[in-house]
Amino acid sequence: MNPRGTFDSLLARAIDKVRFNGNAVTREIEFSINQSTAAQEEARKLPRGDTPIVFSMFGRADSKSDFAIHDEDALEFVHRLVSGDVAPPEWLLSEMRNRHLLILGVHLPDWLERFLLRAATRDRLRLAQRAYFIAGENAQAAGTLTQFLNRFGRETSIAVFDGTALEFVTELHRRWKERHPEVTTKTGPIRVLDNETRGSIFISYGRENLAAAERLQSAIEALGGDAWFDKDDLQAGDQWERKILPRIQRDVRLFVPVISDRTAAKSEGYVFREWREAVERAKKIVGRRFIVPVVVDTDYKGDFSRYQSLVDAFPSFQELHAGCAPGGEPDQALRQTLVTEIRAMRREEAQ
Repeated sequence: MNPRGTFDSLLARAIDKVRFNGNAVTREIEFSINQSTAAQEEARKLPRGDTPIVFSMFGRADSKSDFAIHDEDALEFVHRLVSGDVAPPEWLLSEMRNRHLLILGVHLPDWLERFLLRAATRDRLRLAQRAYFIAGENAQAAGTLTQFLNRFGRETSIAVFDGTALEFVTELHRRWKERHPEVTTKTGPIRVLDNETRGSIFISYGRENLAAAERLQSAIEALGGDAWFDKDDLQAGDQWERKILPRIQRDVRLFVPVISDRTAAKSEGYVFREWREAVERAKKIVGRRFIVPVVVDTDYKGDFSRYQSLVDAFPSFQELHAGCAPGGEPDQALRQTLVTEIRAMRREEAQ
């Protein structure tokens, strides 16, 4: 079950690559608020043999269904799920309730984790004789869930792995190979993204706006976006040229320049080079938004002309209608813009 985190076919493709030499075997179904009749019928079909199934509980990013990208969306999905309007197939609930359950690297609110466990358990948690295996990258959330199960799961066996989901899978694989030394894989190693891998939304800021940039990043991630910025204050020299600029020129999906009075008062800085690179790339992009300027001054009232030096240097910013995020907290209009762009990214990734 894929409760959250990816809304595309990446997991199914990975399973097919490792288990079936790239052949499309894995079955994909999803729950969605606006699920079509055809999708519901497909979900009700009984599984065949040992065919793997990926069930996306919070929708998939395609043109036929909706999907959740933040906590309020997740709440609405859960409400529709428990209301019975679009109930999950009975065979799926049976599978969840009669097999071992692994919770790997899922970043969910505590209330939602508890709901998923209850949905995957036939009886009340305090009566259920089940074993739970938890490997969480969010130590605080994992601790809270473990405390809850220890308190109310009297007949429950709980095993919590002290490490990330990736470390858990690596250890699980090591133990499996020890027990099955005669089995060899027919595929090459699985590529794991390293620490240099960054998100699709880049926040470009000057040191004077660091606190606002941090709050803006948190707000975007709360909306379901994958945002990042250079926390080392725009590393100087060839390291900056080699790591930051190429991402802006080729990889970043949404560029967010952070604007303030203090930025407008500056006459030079690496941040302006980033903005120029983004403006040049924007000239090549047709049919979608690439630059979303964000003003973080708390007294900003929509008059962008107060940043005259920036208007002169980057006139397209004024034409793009800057969003407002006082102190880094996006207002409602900017939130809606960001949600629209994040949904667009998810759908592009799913294609």
